Amino acid sequence: MSSQGPKEELLGSLPLSGQPRGEDIANAVQKCLEDNGIDINKIVSIETDGARSMTGIHKGETSILQKKINHEILTFHCIIHQEALCAQTFPAEIVEVMNLVIKIINSILAKTLCNRQFKDFLVEIDSQFSDLLLHNKVRWLSRGNVLQRFALCLSEIKTFLNEKSIDHPELEEDKWLQKNQLHGGYHNETKCTKSKTARKGQPSLRLA
Repeated sequence: MSSQGPKEELLGSLPLSGQPRGEDIANAVQKCLEDNGIDINKIVSIETDGARSMTGIHKGETSILQKKINHEILTFHCIIHQEALCAQTFPAEIVEVMNLVIKIINSILAKTLCNRQFKDFLVEIDSQFSDLLLHNKVRWLSRGNVLQRFALCLSEIKTFLNEKSIDHPELEEDKWLQKNQLHGGYHNETKCTKSKTARKGQPSLRLA
């Protein structure tokens, strides 16, 4: 807290090798504070990803730090991580939509010749896009961008696949298209939340 009000700064990024225990994490945090001349009692809240090493009742990082702090601290589960976990619980029919989208995209992007032909086709019809986006399983938030680009290029994709005699009847079904829009909308909303949390001076109370 400065004379101008709350101030946001990155104090440090701490490397933890192997499988760190709650004690290891707590000690690393405490040492970082001490190295920077900050009283541990300045901690008012801790955000975690829900891992046991951080939230365990007896040996979790938050429990260990709480014992060293002379007031009660608030603990939160990371908003973005919660939404990532939620995405893993989608019903099978929604997951199948994403699987088909990935299958179609891979069939176009995985082969150099096919991908080049698709790019040429987009240029030929003066499309607003020059290519599709490849889904990255590691970065689950990329799904929103992938689904959005797929939906915006759907007409071009269907025409291209028809010319290649590749049939995906789902692309003509209103119900499947609605599920695709629903899935894409969820991930775009999640991306907006992540973008908001990345801004400086953006407390959680302002994210609604």
